[in-house]
Amino acid sequence: MMISFSKYVKFVVPKSIKKMTVDGLTGLLPTKNCPGQLRSDIFAPVNIPTDTCDKVYTTATIDTISKKLATDLTPEETKKVKTFIVLHSEFPDRPNWENPVIGWAKARGYFNPPPREYDDIHVEKNKPSITITSPANGSTASGNFTVTVSVNAPKGVKMITYYIDGESVGATTASPFSITLNTGSEAGEKTLTATILDKIYFTATTSIALTFSPDTQPPNETTNFTAVTSELIVTLSWTNPADFDFDHIEIYRSTDSEFSPNESNLITTIIGTPNQIQSFIDQNLPAGTYYYIIRTFDKVGNFSAGVSSFAIVS
Repeated sequence: MMISFSKYVKFVVPKSIKKMTVDGLTGLLPTKNCPGQLRSDIFAPVNIPTDTCDKVYTTATIDTISKKLATDLTPEETKKVKTFIVLHSEFPDRPNWENPVIGWAKARGYFNPPPREYDDIHVEKNKPSITITSPANGSTASGNFTVTVSVNAPKGVKMITYYIDGESVGATTASPFSITLNTGSEAGEKTLTATILDKIYFTATTSIALTFSPDTQPPNETTNFTAVTSELIVTLSWTNPADFDFDHIEIYRSTDSEFSPNESNLITTIIGTPNQIQSFIDQNLPAGTYYYIIRTFDKVGNFSAGVSSFAIVS
């Protein structure tokens, strides 16, 4: 005998049955500290979870270098909040319950308790110190001047950063720790600061007072200034000076051997860097003798007297 149903009976979920979103691993109520996957589940009244997964997941601030708990001396740059998983049985004080659960959790990567020891790298004895040895506190600087510092860094130096009135003006990463700066066109009282960042991210700072006088010293001349002729072309080449504040050169040309450089006989301006070898091609020149002067300029506009060369185009 065959029985057929012409209608399906819809199952009515009892009101006491609850559909809830829970932590996928623990089945407990999720919080922001629970990093696991969430899942949707159905619970009978006696099984509805009331505890949160914070019972299993715990957070701690770790020092990323020592891999231990951070302390007040741990720099912010090396602190990291990590979530740890610690699963327990329903009766943690009973070894016959607890040990199998711990073994199961370890085998599946669900047992990762936080460290108990504290950061022992970021301690007082490892703090660095720094002193500006030159220029002297209260001295006057004009034009180019060199800053030299002395450091004590038990864990090594990552970087020394230099500041004038709080504005970064350069950095060094290798011994000897020194940098050449320039007063530019500024004048007046300034604060020179040097900050050490060591390899475990400890820092230390020192400052001195300086009086700036405007830079009025012209840069050194170029060297190896030559003029080589090829048909109607003259190739000029030179080496820029080593001056820290060197900015560019200007080349002037005339058929008068006694000429003075000015805007009327300026033929090119070329930006360069200290010690750079550069060249310029002066072309389409009629036959004749040409006299050249090359001047160097610094970043505030001081310029040299210039050096000369000549070429004969035939």
